[in-house]
Amino acid sequence: MTRTEFLLARIAEDEETARAADGTRWLHEDKVVSFEAFGPDGDWVDASSPLSVNTRDNGWHIVNWSPARVLAECEAKRRIVDNPPADWDAHVQWEETVDILAAVYADHPDYRQEWRP
Repeated sequence: MTRTEFLLARIAEDEETARAADGTRWLHEDKVVSFEAFGPDGDWVDASSPLSVNTRDNGWHIVNWSPARVLAECEAKRRIVDNPPADWDAHVQWEETVDILAAVYADHPDYRQEWRP
């Protein structure tokens, strides 16, 4: 597996997870994180989860990593990986960028230490 194949596979996994979450509008208020999601009958329903520890920071972290943001980030990463430049100097910089993006997944069993930036 090449590092680009590895990275594209991780991006696909992140996308799958974000699409499965099925929430589009995420909010954080006081000790509750809420979002709208499709219910079993196909209608939108409100869902809420209370937070018990460090509600302010945890809540904003959860909201900032909403499925919509994850999907946008996956698209941005894929565009970088799928567009290697032909120019040699730019290609070297692109390879370094791919290594940096792949390093986020260093705890994955398929990650190779030689890709570490």
